[in-house]
Amino acid sequence: MIRPNRTALMVLPAGVHKGTGLAAALARLGVHPAHAVAIGDAENDQPMLALCGYGAAVANAVPALKARAQVVTRGEGGQGVAELIERLIAFDLPVPSPEAPLDAPRTPWPMTSR
Repeated sequence: MIRPNRTALMVLPAGVHKGTGLAAALARLGVHPAHAVAIGDAENDQPMLALCGYGAAVANAVPALKARAQVVTRGEGGQGVAELIERLIAFDLPVPSPEAPLDAPRTPWPMTSR
């Protein structure tokens, strides 16, 4: 299967993507997907975010991923990942709104002072 991913094309066997890989890893670890957090920046991250209980997108993620994420970081790339980890450790993630449709635009959450 050939799929676009930002400015590249990915060639993978049908049915193989980050979501299936993560599902296999979580099953082996005995962790339910609802207890997992995923973060990404491109189209190929969508199945992974859909699988997890909490999905985040970094600030420079493609618009389609930001629309599906429950939270968008203020930082780009690795800075966004670090930001998410800090928020996880501090138990400071916003609770997603169940009323918001999946395609509703998401905005970065406000940073708290420490």
